[in-house]
Amino acid sequence: MPKPSEQTFYLISVAFMSTYHIHIKGQIQGVGFRPFIHHLAEKHTLNGTVANSTDGVHIFINATESSLNQFTAEIKSNSPPQANIISIRISKVDNLTFNDFRIVDSIYKKVKNQYISPDFGICEECKNDLFNPSDRRYHYPFITCTHCGPRLSIMTNLPYDRSLTTMTKFRLCNNCSNEYNDVKDRRYYSQTDSCHECGVILTSETIKGDSTQQKIATTVSLLKAGYIVGVKNTGGYLLMCDATNPGAVTMLRHRKQRPDKPFALLYPDIAILEKDVYISHNAFEELNGIVFPIVLCPIKNPIYHQLCIELIAPGLNQIGAMLPGSPLLSLISSGFNGPLIATSGNISGSPILYEDDQAAILLSPITDHLLSNNREIMVPQDDSVIKFSTYPDTRIIIRRSRGLAPTYWPVSSVNSTPILALGADMKSAFAIANGENIYISQYLGDLTSFDTQHQYNKVLRHYLELTAINPEIILYDLHPDYHSSSMKEIFPEAQKIGVQHHEAHFMTGMFEHHIPEKNEPVLGVIWDGVGYGTDGNIWGGEFFSYENGIIERISFFEYFDYFLGDKMSLEPRLAAFSLCKNVENAESILKTKFTDTEWNLYTRLLAKHSGPNTSSMGRIFDGVASLLGLGDKNTYEGEAALYLEQLATEFIDSYGIHFSEYYDVTVSLDTCIETTILVRNILIDLENGIDRSKIAAKFHRSLIDIIVKIAVKYGFKHLVFSGGVFQNALLVDMIQYHLQDNFTLYFHKQVSPNDENIALGQLAWYWHQNNMI
Repeated sequence: MPKPSEQTFYLISVAFMSTYHIHIKGQIQGVGFRPFIHHLAEKHTLNGTVANSTDGVHIFINATESSLNQFTAEIKSNSPPQANIISIRISKVDNLTFNDFRIVDSIYKKVKNQYISPDFGICEECKNDLFNPSDRRYHYPFITCTHCGPRLSIMTNLPYDRSLTTMTKFRLCNNCSNEYNDVKDRRYYSQTDSCHECGVILTSETIKGDSTQQKIATTVSLLKAGYIVGVKNTGGYLLMCDATNPGAVTMLRHRKQRPDKPFALLYPDIAILEKDVYISHNAFEELNGIVFPIVLCPIKNPIYHQLCIELIAPGLNQIGAMLPGSPLLSLISSGFNGPLIATSGNISGSPILYEDDQAAILLSPITDHLLSNNREIMVPQDDSVIKFSTYPDTRIIIRRSRGLAPTYWPVSSVNSTPILALGADMKSAFAIANGENIYISQYLGDLTSFDTQHQYNKVLRHYLELTAINPEIILYDLHPDYHSSSMKEIFPEAQKIGVQHHEAHFMTGMFEHHIPEKNEPVLGVIWDGVGYGTDGNIWGGEFFSYENGIIERISFFEYFDYFLGDKMSLEPRLAAFSLCKNVENAESILKTKFTDTEWNLYTRLLAKHSGPNTSSMGRIFDGVASLLGLGDKNTYEGEAALYLEQLATEFIDSYGIHFSEYYDVTVSLDTCIETTILVRNILIDLENGIDRSKIAAKFHRSLIDIIVKIAVKYGFKHLVFSGGVFQNALLVDMIQYHLQDNFTLYFHKQVSPNDENIALGQLAWYWHQNNMI
């Protein structure tokens, strides 16, 4: 009897096959997911198709039940590194005939319900190609593959296809086309694929060179000669200069109008960076990840490179450092082979520039030379900024932008109507919810700037067009003067709902840890600079309870006069002046901070002050910093508070995290925390000659004691922390060390503790109010 042929076995197996539709949602576009599915189907000898869509990825496949299970199991276990699968839905459909497996044209639907991939930094394989003289993309500054390169910044529409990005004008050459269509190639179906022959071109009016290599070599030479060069990177323009050249750094500060705010440094690789800073385990992983953020790292003493530290990060013992996340920056930093300043291309207080015409005009007074390219940027993005605390090595997001936005992975299953949350004005970011998807914009800056308002409006319009969402509900902050809140008026048909600032902070923390689903009593410790309260005062030192689904403000720091408006946040001496209003013997310390005219004027103003008042912890930090002589006027947001944190950290580093001395502050019967007692005790220590670093540490430790007192008084075991004050790594460390044995502590994971998280909190607040979470 003859043996059955392979064709016979194939025909028998086909007889037992059915056609299945597999619908996958998540971050699965722009991550090499379709090529991965193609490879997997060939591995399992399955025929069918895979396509992107405006609601995910759709696979139609002929399979037996057994082979289908094996196929989907491997999708879950071996998907590309940048992919994040939210759901896989499988249904049997009418039988279809397929002769092979292939990627087919994308499916366009009216409703867009697809996650948007962030920009990805250069992968190791592309970096190897970039520096390999035998590779045809050697020194090509826009090299990418299916695993790396720009995504959000170049999207003009969804789904993620080359024709719907700013790469559409770059027609693939024969070599790139062959790679694009070769299932065995790493660049198979890579939407950003290009090379020297067909790709993006460097442009400059002043940087000479007939070739790409010559332009980059000239750029490096200019930087070494002390010039300031503007460079168009993935999310916008950067300003670069030699970090070891005092003249160049001083000139950059002068031209950029940035007197003291720290500059970020770009290093060629981790080995060179480690010569200058200490890098914790988690910081090392962050620096070498796919995001390529700025990471704040403590400076070594002595430092290897002759950095102008007092010019780069005045008064601080840490620097913000990053590794090159784009091939262009890799080539420049490798050629320079040392630390470079790489700061946002703008005048301080304005948003990052990303449009070539504007950059050419507005950066000309700052830069000596400008290196641009002919690929359009659709979405401007600053570099993300990450900080790690010293003891538990806790990750704190300071700025959530390139590489992180707009991705947010929900921990609760919410099927939302189209909602736009406008966020706040300081650290502005908006959020959009539609169906199961949440999009949180990148950091957009301070909306007190007209230019930032314009950019916020422009980016918002782009996101709404990208997602084809027409919001039915607009959520906004209650502050009557916020620009973000005024944006609600451009949606006349939508329902508008105001959300209290600190309740939004609290809800963000609870939503991130799916606390409403657990329905457990929680204490919210919400400390920041400014938030409009329901009583018309400026809140910021708040304790909220969450119990039986109800949020209630249960305690707060004793009100003090909020006078001269926003000037108070710019001048810590004014916070000190107000905090000491009813504190005896404060005049001897305070009066030296003011002229006689100022002193007399402010004394009269305070005597007549009738409101508003504030409980702001941000202003308390400012006031204490001023009393300790750390700064009376801020040149950037949070400057004095940062010096206070650093001074306290120096003491704790010497003494130990177990330090337990604090100022005993009482909680009054009307639930106020008596701030006056705290300030009085600090002044007593100053009069007694106690070392300022110890006073700073005692102040931090006192806040821990206050948290414990409130938690014990109201019987809470679960504590949520939110607000810009919790960017303070020492405070986070001390909370964890002193409280973790007796309380469950919740800090932010995917978003910053600062006002960037307000928009997400507004969404969570609305969903909670409507019993959706």
